Amino acid sequence: MRYSEKELLNYIKELYIKLGRTPTKRDLEKYDAGTYTRHFGSWNNALIKAGFNINRRLYTDTEILDWIKNFYNTYGYSPSQSDFTKEFKDTKLFRNRWGNWSNTLKKAGVPVRKQYPKVSKEEMLERLIEVSKKLGRAPKRLDFSKYGLPAPATYLRKFNVKHIADIFDIAGAKNIFTIKRNLEKEQLIKELKEVAEQLGHVPSSTEMERIAKYSSYSSAYVYKKVFGSWNNALIEAGFKPRPVQKAPTKEEILKTAKKYCKKREN
Repeated sequence: MRYSEKELLNYIKELYIKLGRTPTKRDLEKYDAGTYTRHFGSWNNALIKAGFNINRRLYTDTEILDWIKNFYNTYGYSPSQSDFTKEFKDTKLFRNRWGNWSNTLKKAGVPVRKQYPKVSKEEMLERLIEVSKKLGRAPKRLDFSKYGLPAPATYLRKFNVKHIADIFDIAGAKNIFTIKRNLEKEQLIKELKEVAEQLGHVPSSTEMERIAKYSSYSSAYVYKKVFGSWNNALIEAGFKPRPVQKAPTKEEILKTAKKYCKKREN
């Protein structure tokens, strides 16, 4: 049986919505991998045709674990969270799958307790300021781990200070606390358009939550917080919000029930 390219590509997008990540050949059920190879030359070509090469924010478990294994085989030591963040930009990609970095390394089959290479003070400072600019404020305790920074205690010890704020004074970046996230809305709108392009339709808030769980895209919660509501975010991005289904009143429910009973009696 011959299938159209449109059918095959739509199925990839359906799998993406169902799985919350870019599908692999192992996820195929409706069509086999050979069908995609015959139509597109390879599975990767099919993914590209479906639009999944637009942004490498979405990774399969295998891709992440293979990267960790290759890193270990290349350098002789397990990658740190900072190494991961440099490559994948967001620690959420492993936290939502395996809980923490130690579990992730175990899953990849590489040593957990391994001496990581030392990070210079200059690099530590550079990373701290970079993350602070991204957040629009000094990072909080949980942010250090989330963005792959060395622990706060490491910063205090390295720079011989009592507070993280003192490090900004040393760096001559006192105004780091007043940096505003002027590009926040612009970035969120850009991400929303990317997701819509990959899916082939405007995502619902539920879909966005599912996608965010396995990628570095922002969750629907973030959009609601920044724009006031999910519909406001859609409007700002130039999309038409889906009509809200009004819940039936008690009177309407009773009226429908009476009609149904009368039909049964007749």
